[in-house]
Amino acid sequence: MWGPGPCWWVYPVIGLLICFLFVVVVVRTLVSDCRMCWGSHQHDREETIRLRREIKALREQVKRQVAAQ
Repeated sequence: MWGPGPCWWVYPVIGLLICFLFVVVVVRTLVSDCRMCWGSHQHDREETIRLRREIKALREQVKRQVAAQ
């Protein structure tokens, strides 16, 4: 009467399903192009190149303004 009962297997199955869902969510987050999480390295590299070009252009503009004064 104090044994595990006829439905003892339900709780481990529910626990395994929850663990499996966590694994699926983590894998999908790592694989997807989620900017809130880790993001795409390719996109980050392109953005870095674009920002460096803008900085270079701004430095040249500052040099011209200083030379004009």
